[in-house]
Amino acid sequence: MNFFADLPFDILVKIGDEVDPDDYFSLCLVSRAINTCLTYGRYNTLYHKLNLKEKKKEILQKQLKEIISNPFHIHFIKNPTEKLQLAAVNRAAPAIQYIENPTEKVKLAVVTRDGKNIQFIKNPSEELQIKAVTQNGNVIFLIKNPSEKVQLAAVSQDGDVIQNIGNPSENVQMAAVNQRGHSIEYIKNPSENVQIAAVSRSGTAVQFIKNPSEKVQILAVRQNGFAIKYINNPSEKVKLASATENGNNIAFIENPSEEVQLAAVNQSGYSIRHIKTPSEKVQLAAVNRNKKAILWIVNPSEKVRLASGKKYFRK
Repeated sequence: MNFFADLPFDILVKIGDEVDPDDYFSLCLVSRAINTCLTYGRYNTLYHKLNLKEKKKEILQKQLKEIISNPFHIHFIKNPTEKLQLAAVNRAAPAIQYIENPTEKVKLAVVTRDGKNIQFIKNPSEELQIKAVTQNGNVIFLIKNPSEKVQLAAVSQDGDVIQNIGNPSENVQMAAVNQRGHSIEYIKNPSENVQIAAVSRSGTAVQFIKNPSEKVQILAVRQNGFAIKYINNPSEKVKLASATENGNNIAFIENPSEEVQLAAVNQSGYSIRHIKTPSEKVQLAAVNRNKKAILWIVNPSEKVRLASGKKYFRK
């Protein structure tokens, strides 16, 4: 039994009044003694109960004041209330490592504030891990053997954290590239399904895929025609898809066929400025798309001049 619990009522109350706030040990003993008296009815008159409750409240306020002043002093308080625990971790999250058996509410408060605080929690539950990586996906490297649910939550917050996951499943890979297509850079031997998901999210992700199939290449340039810059020896179909997405992408195509040139200028007349010695057919297509395109044509034929109109013709 707590020594203080055996003291007469008036002495216990007096000690509660005079106990030094810095004497955490005595504060805790007095607080526990009051709890014992209230729980087991040692002083069961209304007067005693009201006074003890008020004294307990005052002691808690003393403890709160000290915890707010220095959150790490919670280490000296035995069995701190949840209110004290929350006060400590709200001031300094790392203080949780000095709390024996923190409540789930306190743990949640810590990781919700900053996911990396999970490093201060022993054996965090899956729910806590998910909360942590949802707040900051990068903290998954602080979690031992994260479940697939935790991995999915992490890569959904930041696809690039897949580089910190050993042997991710295809589901996790898909979630990563759906969040950020370029995350495929960190995936070894991704399946075609993962490749497709990556370039559909970001066409330029094709630069991180070894020997992409024509299907993947076409999907990449359809999403972003500029992606052709990262494709070695693109087929005619891929070139056409790129030029159709944005005519100016023809600047990245070596020796484009007339068909590709036409696709480019039909999308943007100005793209003719990237074509060396365009045929009359290509020139006409360009000025028909945008009459000002003639400004980029050297020595246009009479037919092309007429098609552009005198307003834009440069002598």
